[in-house]
Amino acid sequence: MSFIKKLSLLCLGGVLFFASVTAHSAQAQIAGQSQETATEVTEATEATEATEVTETVEATEVTEATETVEVQADPPVEVQETEAATTDTATTDTATTDTATTDTATTDTATPAPARANIENYGALKAYVDGIVEGYMQRDNIAGATLSIVQDNKVIYSNGYGASHLDDFAAVSAENTLFRIGSISKTFIWTALMQLREAGKLNLNDPVNMHLPESLQLPDDDFENPILIRHLMNHNLGYEDSALGHLFVKDAVNLTPLREYLRKYRPEQVREAGVTTSYSNYGAAIAGVIVEEVSGQDFNSYVEEHIFNPLGMNSSSFREPYAPMAGMPAPIDPALAENISAGFAHKNGRLREQGFEFIEHIAPAGAMSATAEDMSRYMMAHLNLGGVKDQRILNEDTAKTMQEQSFSNTSGSNGFAHGMLEYSLPNHMRGIGHGGATLYFMSNMVLIPELNLGIFISTNTNTGYKLAYELPALFTQRFFAEQTQESTQTPPTDFAERGLRFTGTYLTDRHSYEGLEKITSMLMGFTNVGITSEGYLTTTGQLGTTSWVEVSPLHFQEVNGYKKLSFIEDEDGDITKMVNDFGVAAATKVGFLKSGAWFQLILPLTLLASLGSVIGAWLRRKRHINESLNESVASRLAAILGFVWLMFFIFFFTAIIKMAGMQELNVYSFPPSSMNIALTLGIIGFIITLINVPSFFVIWRDANWPFWRRIRHSLVIIFSILFVLTLYHWNLLGFHYF
Repeated sequence: MSFIKKLSLLCLGGVLFFASVTAHSAQAQIAGQSQETATEVTEATEATEATEVTETVEATEVTEATETVEVQADPPVEVQETEAATTDTATTDTATTDTATTDTATTDTATPAPARANIENYGALKAYVDGIVEGYMQRDNIAGATLSIVQDNKVIYSNGYGASHLDDFAAVSAENTLFRIGSISKTFIWTALMQLREAGKLNLNDPVNMHLPESLQLPDDDFENPILIRHLMNHNLGYEDSALGHLFVKDAVNLTPLREYLRKYRPEQVREAGVTTSYSNYGAAIAGVIVEEVSGQDFNSYVEEHIFNPLGMNSSSFREPYAPMAGMPAPIDPALAENISAGFAHKNGRLREQGFEFIEHIAPAGAMSATAEDMSRYMMAHLNLGGVKDQRILNEDTAKTMQEQSFSNTSGSNGFAHGMLEYSLPNHMRGIGHGGATLYFMSNMVLIPELNLGIFISTNTNTGYKLAYELPALFTQRFFAEQTQESTQTPPTDFAERGLRFTGTYLTDRHSYEGLEKITSMLMGFTNVGITSEGYLTTTGQLGTTSWVEVSPLHFQEVNGYKKLSFIEDEDGDITKMVNDFGVAAATKVGFLKSGAWFQLILPLTLLASLGSVIGAWLRRKRHINESLNESVASRLAAILGFVWLMFFIFFFTAIIKMAGMQELNVYSFPPSSMNIALTLGIIGFIITLINVPSFFVIWRDANWPFWRRIRHSLVIIFSILFVLTLYHWNLLGFHYF
């Protein structure tokens, strides 16, 4: 590897902290969270990565042939089916479709697989689920987990695993232990909006500003279309993403009321509303205010009265444990607060209990805490088209509408079902639901209407995202997939040539456009698309490399898997966007100068040129140089410029290293002081670069210096100009905090 490439990788290596930021974003991505840092894990990882765990489980699992298994846990809880109430037919948002000519890929003969497990065998069900969860917990150093699985209006399995506190060991209970569920909280906002729609108090096509107070009116930012309520639900309101330094609060005394937060941290609108998705915590919080304005109740009280109480969710709350404060919602009941699990981080080979992550200032987007048993009631209500026993939260027509796709970036791709995310599952089954992440809690809720099945899983450790996001697919594969494995597909014979138009670098639309956070997309936001000689399309990003095969124009299927990948083209037939299986955001195709590869190139070149300029000035300090006054001034200015850039790099990478080792720093106090010093030096470097530009012409006009010294001096100026432009592109020139 060349020296420049090594140096480039070393320089960029510090940026690895951004990988920890996503736990969005995903995005998480809270879903975010982009970051899911504080943002949510935006994409479910491959179920096949769990092979080592599943093999162990299947080796010990009780088989279906053994029908006399002794039940060692509570039996399934029967829930009476509720008679559906009639109501008006719900209006659905129409997704834009495009017509594609099918080009079917060649399929090899399917390989027989073991017989499908019998979900009615409770012993086998318990053995499999416990084995998966406990295997992941041991492998990934997870302190505790809680889950519930429902089907046909009954809880078929629920359990708690591990500990909610370590010092005074407290076992996790599915009935009593509350976990932070992150962005799954958002589904309660969307349910509330659908209730208000059902009551005739709003329409999904209403402009958002129709239901917002004057202080929170969203400006049009020179865009043609107004932002509608359905755009909030579909996460296509057109806003940029922002989370670091304000989404979570470490000390409750720093909490601010929801409306004050929304006024202070409003992101910029960067695209037309209704065009493509880009997950937005801000949009979800705005929806919470709409619930308040339309209902006349504060958000917490509305959810408690209209969702929690009817469903008997007595151990759930959006409230948080803090002392009563003026302007803030009343805190959580102390009895519930005692049952909230601690969050854990696995650091330096051991689990460490962490402080509470406050998010009450944007509560609708992700503040909810709940038990697995309570979440089972919520899942059954949605699967049972709005009700559990004799209590309903939605009428049947509204509940059906909520399960229908309301938007996707392109036809054939996953999108949103009125606020619910769409999931691809084994055997081509469709799931809806939501994931959720805080710094330390990783959760997932997947509903499969065709099976009347719901799965909720939450972990209390920052290493728990794989368990949370892989369990639903593993469970579905085990108990509901066909008895043959996924077929192996081979690509069309001419795709290796045709597929070149898909290749390139794609940057997720879910990132900051105007703020300093834009730099976080440098690592985690890019996906590189390539083509193999055999005609497979490959995507390489934060989660590794995946192979895909074309199944129709613009649409691809995961090789030996069940996930989908789609592309969008413009009227000229040029590929402009990529849409992955987890449709929280599209990704835009970018050129080399806007890619991370350019940053990796210009950064070490500028560093080397600056270092050479300073060293050269030092070596010449006592030598007599035959040069004009203008050349002498140019020499000194170049040395000063080189010194400023060297200082910039020192403080910039100091900040990066700090953030890489302290995830909480990114979330709670972004940016660190060393980054502020670097930003100041960036402005100074920009000014000195401008002053240096005339010297480029002076040294070639006077021509007293040796040829190679003039070349070196010219490169210092050229690289400095390019570096300034690069800093400007990534919002590192100036103080673009929020």
